[in-house]
Amino acid sequence: HYQPQIELSTGCLVGLEGLLRWQNSEHGNVEPSHFVPILEDTGLMVRVGQWVLSTGCKQRMEWQAVLPENCILALNLSPRQFADKNLVNGIRAALKENNLPPSQLELELTEGMLMNDTQYTQSVLHELKEMGIRLSIDDFGTGYSSLAYLKQFPLDVLKIDRQFIRNLTTSDKDAAITTSIIQLAHNLGLQVVAEG
Repeated sequence: HYQPQIELSTGCLVGLEGLLRWQNSEHGNVEPSHFVPILEDTGLMVRVGQWVLSTGCKQRMEWQAVLPENCILALNLSPRQFADKNLVNGIRAALKENNLPPSQLELELTEGMLMNDTQYTQSVLHELKEMGIRLSIDDFGTGYSSLAYLKQFPLDVLKIDRQFIRNLTTSDKDAAITTSIIQLAHNLGLQVVAEG
């Protein structure tokens, strides 16, 4: 499934986030929170993640004629995928196989993934940035929330977790947190996406 990302100031489509969903004939729509941990635990997430990359890149190119020129495809990386030593080669292969320019791909990482092995993380992120891929932090504000990685890693986007966005207009605290994250991101030259 693809969720549009809309620029609030213009109302224009600027990106699509590819979301992994499972429509099961017996159980109906199975939530990712039920099947993704199983994929992670069994090690199947690396293969499924590569399929998501390839399928997402292919779909983005099939929609090339109807999407704005710089419309970004955002895809989540799982912790197991990110730890896989073949990650960068797999991403290169998906881009090449589907003729998708790296500048049209954004990879979403969680805060926890960044903090596991900072030397490995820095190496991989710099390699991805050199390819021209955009990097974002998913669910910002709910994980480690260490501000050190904001200056340590080559990031492009912060995605504010939906739990802050959901009550933005009714909770002064959520509004203050959201405003602070936006100001921080802009001061660091990062774009901001409000999830949900």
